[in-house]
Amino acid sequence: MREAICRISNKRGARGQHPGLLLQRYAKHPVVGKENGAMEERKQLLQDAIRAAQNVELRKLYVHAMERWKRSLPKLTETFELQTVGRLIVGLGSDNVLETGITLHHTYGMPVIPGSSLKGVAAHYCATVWGPADDRFSPPSAATEKEYEKYLAGERSNRPTQGQYYRLLFGSTLDRGCIVFHDAWYIPGSGEVLCRDVMTPHHVDFNRNPGDPKFRPPTDFDGPTPVSFLSVTGKFLFAVSWSGPQVGQAQDWVRLAAELLQRALRERGVGGKTSSGYGRFCRP
Repeated sequence: MREAICRISNKRGARGQHPGLLLQRYAKHPVVGKENGAMEERKQLLQDAIRAAQNVELRKLYVHAMERWKRSLPKLTETFELQTVGRLIVGLGSDNVLETGITLHHTYGMPVIPGSSLKGVAAHYCATVWGPADDRFSPPSAATEKEYEKYLAGERSNRPTQGQYYRLLFGSTLDRGCIVFHDAWYIPGSGEVLCRDVMTPHHVDFNRNPGDPKFRPPTDFDGPTPVSFLSVTGKFLFAVSWSGPQVGQAQDWVRLAAELLQRALRERGVGGKTSSGYGRFCRP
């Protein structure tokens, strides 16, 4: 099987159409370390994935799939487009033969931001920015959850207000939220799609656990270790939907959730290395 894959790998640059498949299955030999041409193979594998993401046939298929996805969204949905300010990297720490991963659509191989990541970013922003000003946007405390449990059981007449809006948007241990954060799809033709990027840790041993025998303070004699990976540039289409009971204010809640998500993406970002400026968005 390895020999058969290697024969196919020799043509991956010219015939490869799925970046994720190339990255996961078509390395000719180990690409971690500095021996046996590992660094060169890693560089070539990333370049082949970048080329595959620009394949014309792949893009045509992806456009049709994206239009079908948009038609499948619920009626009470708010959509909006945002542009990456710099680079975006989602799934950097995921399991990967390269040690540095990236989240791509399983079927089409194009970049995607999972809805679970977007929900987490929005929930954290809501709790830390809106929550201090209005405790209805704060995560419900353990005491509040107990009172809310009594309310659901009919043991108290009024619903506790602390965390009321947060619970409606994101849910809690006792109740699910009414807002669905869909996966964000990359808008084809809006950027370079995949880009070759690099990070260069200078003090690898200093980043170890202090109890590790190899741990040592940083010095000027430490050698930098370049690590290449893939990042994304371009626009994404975001969608937020209502999944609760049909009430008159449902559309208003969806708009509020969309505004909350936009602010979180513009001010905090999503994905890895946000402290270094990655993952920030702006209006196109």
